[in-house]
Amino acid sequence: LWDVSLVVAPGDDPNVNETVLTVGSALIGVELGLPAPLDKPAGESWPLQLRFPLSGAERILDVEFKDQATLRFDLPPEAESPRRAVIRLGGGLPALPPEGFIRIEGESGRVDLDGWIDVVVEGATQGRGMGGLELETGSIAARNLLFLDRYFEDVGLEFDVVESDIRAEFDGEAINGKVRFTSGETGMNSLSAEFERLDLGEPVSSGVDMESNPAELPALHLFVKSFRYAGVEFGETRIEAYPTAKGFHFEKVDASSDRLSVQASGDWSLDERGQRSDFTIHMASESLGDFLQSMEISSSMQGGQTLVEFDAWWPGSPAGFA
Repeated sequence: LWDVSLVVAPGDDPNVNETVLTVGSALIGVELGLPAPLDKPAGESWPLQLRFPLSGAERILDVEFKDQATLRFDLPPEAESPRRAVIRLGGGLPALPPEGFIRIEGESGRVDLDGWIDVVVEGATQGRGMGGLELETGSIAARNLLFLDRYFEDVGLEFDVVESDIRAEFDGEAINGKVRFTSGETGMNSLSAEFERLDLGEPVSSGVDMESNPAELPALHLFVKSFRYAGVEFGETRIEAYPTAKGFHFEKVDASSDRLSVQASGDWSLDERGQRSDFTIHMASESLGDFLQSMEISSSMQGGQTLVEFDAWWPGSPAGFA
């Protein structure tokens, strides 16, 4: 059900008298297949209000999903793309940025950052940009942020684009640090990340059946001052890895805490049989008893200097290690 109104203003001066189109709907029966927070099920009511002046000097298209998001576009007559735009998560009418920019701001209960990255990357590979607009430095807040296939609570995120680099800064209890994605002139992309704290819990999906072709991933340079993975405290961690013709090579995985040290190297490959991980892993602990206790594994062991050497492979990605 839709309510459509067209108000034709009297007068001969189009700059003073506007002809305005408004459209309203509860959107019952309409599904939005976008990542959260714009992942509307067909059965839910999301009141929509659209307003667009069809005359006048300033043509601002306002699209409001009540309490969910508001989109505003400056659409000059006969222009092929917006002159400026703003997207706000949550309620309220945002101010437009300067000409030539698009701004993203606001806060939401759920934000699927992984999903939005996929949307942006897919659009870029298909030649779809932002209508020539430049992304203005923006910030959003999320009570639940889905990133790296994990949920993080109460996270603030700031981001901008500088030339060919995309930069993001996370501020939360379980994730605190900076990420920089660089598009290389030769086609080699790189992802550099430096975190004060990164706590990766259980993945939302299985973490094994990933669709990514490892040979198409960017080179990875990761440093975490305090890294926790699946409940295990790894302490200061560094990872250096890069794509190869056959997959993705981990040159160095180096982690050290007061209970455990880990050094590893290996390859993540893809062939006609699927994905496979081959790794050499060296683990050492001065006190196996303290390490097991930190993992909340009941054990009567006290002390126990331990050295473990793995020369192992398993089907799937490195995230499938258990």
